[in-house]
Amino acid sequence: MVIANLLGQAEIRPIKCTVTRQDVINKVGTCFQLSAVEGKAVDNWKHFYSDLSMIGRHYLVYSASDMLVKRQYTICNSIVPEVYWLLLDICDTKLQHRDIKFNPEVLSDKNRNSIFLTCKDYQSKKGVATRLHNLKTKNNA
Repeated sequence: MVIANLLGQAEIRPIKCTVTRQDVINKVGTCFQLSAVEGKAVDNWKHFYSDLSMIGRHYLVYSASDMLVKRQYTICNSIVPEVYWLLLDICDTKLQHRDIKFNPEVLSDKNRNSIFLTCKDYQSKKGVATRLHNLKTKNNA
């Protein structure tokens, strides 16, 4: 086991957020967009991380009503739906021998007021993923 203090770790603070979007990936997996309740951009909340030092970093997600229910979600650029579809389009475009065109804003590493998490619902009564899957959002109500 390794215990370490990451540079900038002391700056981390809890951010209240709500689920504002759900994209079903398959029968057990869903990509959730969590948005800050305050609506302001949050330090290090990005839709794309260009800094390789972010590999392996994670978010700790927990329920405000039960802080013992928590889980770590690893940062992954390719789970953001717009990035995922862009990558698939680039692959398809290359296979079709067409010129690659894309919106560079999708790969912007600016701070945002939301993050994306993808998780499987293991049907655990006290699990974070199950709680996320049971929430109603604007696009799945």
